[in-house]
Amino acid sequence: MSSETGEIAVENHLIYISISHDKTEGVKWESAKWDLQCIDQYQKVRTIAGGELTLVHDITMVNDE
Repeated sequence: MSSETGEIAVENHLIYISISHDKTEGVKWESAKWDLQCIDQYQKVRTIAGGELTLVHDITMVNDE
């Protein structure tokens, strides 16, 4: 995921992450560790946040009628 692909956006000091359906379809895991990194003007990678997330398997039914 990247800000270059539009999956990560920063607006008014908030970070928005968009995870598309194809990235979670059929997965068997329930939790995962994550970290957020940025690259400074010297091309040094810095980890600025991290934690663990829980995946909620939510299925939205669509009526095509």
